[in-house]
Amino acid sequence: MILPNDVLLMKDEASRLVRVLWVNPEQGNSFIISLEQERALPEPVDAKSLQAIIREGKAELRDNNAKNRIVDECSLPTKHRELRDEAWRIIEPLVTHEPQIYVAEQRGKLINRRCEEMGIVKQTMYRYLRRYWQRGMTPNALLPDYAASGGKGKTRVGAESSIKRGRPRLHGDRAGVNIDEGMLRIFRLAITRYYAIDARFTLQGAYEQMIKDLFCDRLLDANAGQVTHQDGHFAEAGFPTVGQFGYWFRKEQDELNIKRKRLSPRVYDKDMRGLTGTSTAEVWGPGARYQIDATIADVYLVSRFNRERIIGRPVLYVVIDVFSRMIVGIYIGLEGPSWVGAMMALANTVADKVAYCAHFGKTIEPDEWPCHHLPATILGDRGEIESRYIETLQNNFNVTVENAAAYRADWKGIVEQRFRLLPAKFKA
Repeated sequence: MILPNDVLLMKDEASRLVRVLWVNPEQGNSFIISLEQERALPEPVDAKSLQAIIREGKAELRDNNAKNRIVDECSLPTKHRELRDEAWRIIEPLVTHEPQIYVAEQRGKLINRRCEEMGIVKQTMYRYLRRYWQRGMTPNALLPDYAASGGKGKTRVGAESSIKRGRPRLHGDRAGVNIDEGMLRIFRLAITRYYAIDARFTLQGAYEQMIKDLFCDRLLDANAGQVTHQDGHFAEAGFPTVGQFGYWFRKEQDELNIKRKRLSPRVYDKDMRGLTGTSTAEVWGPGARYQIDATIADVYLVSRFNRERIIGRPVLYVVIDVFSRMIVGIYIGLEGPSWVGAMMALANTVADKVAYCAHFGKTIEPDEWPCHHLPATILGDRGEIESRYIETLQNNFNVTVENAAAYRADWKGIVEQRFRLLPAKFKA
């Protein structure tokens, strides 16, 4: 049985898709409309003949959502909803006159009367009606086709027209230039020569240098000994704008790869790379991983025997638990960062903190600093932790040792951040 809004593929010479607009089984007539013709209008068809060609295989039912506009109402912009509602208000009285609106003799009278009432032209009325009939016979069929505007995803490059594309310039009397393949080659050369390899150039600076070198003539002032620039052979048409230069840079170039070249891979990986995880995501609980590092404190120590003599700046070692962020071991000494200092800090991690604090006249309870254990994994610098002496810790206590790569302090950012917070308490 054929129902209104069914979509049929007519296997005739044209092989076209049509939508059933109206069916009257008692009178045996129906109306269809082509979905692919730009100026299609309803066509009368005998309902019994239509069912016969379906049974004979000369037509078949298709998904009736092929041309339907099905959208999420909440995601529609307010402007789109307003345009849809206005179009529906215009044609709603017409589409309810069935089947008169489908009959050519009566349709013209109905449309003329409605156009006079609404003060619109017939072309607009027919456009709304076609959208309604071809796109599913629902109010959403009247949504605007803004998604098809602007040539999204299409690259407009070439000299197919001498007319300047884009908005007119606000300043100056030159119309500007279109960007063709030759101009793109100049842009690519400027990016490669200036911006990609020299971090001193901003994108604006690379554009200005390109204009000086490639679009202007150089003049040498013999008296002053200075080089000046004046308009070259592009003077009549005008220069490309910095907006055009930036647009094609972002469209064609891999900005992250160029930024990596400008800063060097080491600096980019440390300071600007995308973060794919956190240190806490790598641990399962307290003691899973410790981070250890040393820094030279920003204070000077003096001799206890003669306070006028400076004995040096102390080296501060900190061991911190990744999961809880608790400091589990410390060591302060005068020897430079080495395995000896790291060994003293590791020894402090397994020491009884109550006795350790009592040695300095501080009384604490065991639950105030409950840290006297070795970790499952320890992460440190390649300097002291890469020493062959660390094998004793690995072989005897089954501790996994990890080393950060050179110049990659961000791999142990938790302990590095602690070196910014601790001096704030004693540096002043």
